[in-house]
Amino acid sequence: MKNRGSRHLWRRAHSPIVRSRASTRARRVVGAGVLLAVVLTVFWTGVAQANAPGPTGVIHMNAVLNADQTVTVDASGTWLWMFSLSDADGGLHATVNAPCDHRSGVGWGVMWGDPQDSGFAEAYHSKYQVQTVHMGSRGVNPANTDNVVAYDRTDSCGTFIQTNEPAPGDGYVTGTWTSSHVYSSAAAVPPAICVVTYDLGFGKVPLPKYRNFSNDDNSVAWQMQDTGSWSMSSGGINCESVPPPHAAPAPPATIPPAKTVAKTTPPTPAVKVTTPAPAPAARQPAVTGPLAFTGFGPTGRLLTLIGMILVVVGVVFYFVDVRKAARWLLGL
Repeated sequence: MKNRGSRHLWRRAHSPIVRSRASTRARRVVGAGVLLAVVLTVFWTGVAQANAPGPTGVIHMNAVLNADQTVTVDASGTWLWMFSLSDADGGLHATVNAPCDHRSGVGWGVMWGDPQDSGFAEAYHSKYQVQTVHMGSRGVNPANTDNVVAYDRTDSCGTFIQTNEPAPGDGYVTGTWTSSHVYSSAAAVPPAICVVTYDLGFGKVPLPKYRNFSNDDNSVAWQMQDTGSWSMSSGGINCESVPPPHAAPAPPATIPPAKTVAKTTPPTPAVKVTTPAPAPAARQPAVTGPLAFTGFGPTGRLLTLIGMILVVVGVVFYFVDVRKAARWLLGL
């Protein structure tokens, strides 16, 4: 028989120790959870602030004043994505065998500063500050369709440049970007525009979340992370002044071809030549008197000779026994 009283007494005697051990285990579990949360937070913060591709600081622009008084601004430039050894910032490990480090490539968007089309307001973060920018176009003018991050579908990773730094086979990637925007008038054109380049994530094709302007892995966030500030002035690596618009060249005048009428000389009418009818032959006087036989001619005479010979031969065969005659002649 079990001694329930003794177990009860044991629990009463040792319960504070059991409670203390249980509390210690709970504190350890909670502490591990907090530590894991901190690690994940640091990890995701590092990914968000990863080393991103950046513009090279040269933006080529052409502003054209159209016939309807709208202004078309064409902008283009180059981007550069340097090699990075830091795994903490998600750096690009560009090598000969993996030029884009298994990433999708580089995308871009432009802050057009259009007062009629503010674009998409995005807040890009770093541990130093938050920068709100207005990216792309909302399509107020149907000609402006850049409502997501653009990229080169044929060569999203650009060109690999092998430098063998920091190790043989290492290097960096570079490429070009281009974009266009139509403003309602010359007065709507801002003093400067800015370009932002984006890391499109991993994989062969960028996922939709990386093509949204909310993608925080971009040149603005990286510049704030790297230098502590970001400026929209035209002297920054992201921005450039817009040149004054110039009139579009007039289309070449098309002169309709002159209607030419070929002057042709009418053909000379054929001269009708009337040949006079021959004069009627003089009527010969009628021949009178008996007709005279003029002979058969050479052919007639030959035929007559042959006919006479055949008649003679026929008479001989008729009246003479040729067989007997032959025997008589031969002396038989």
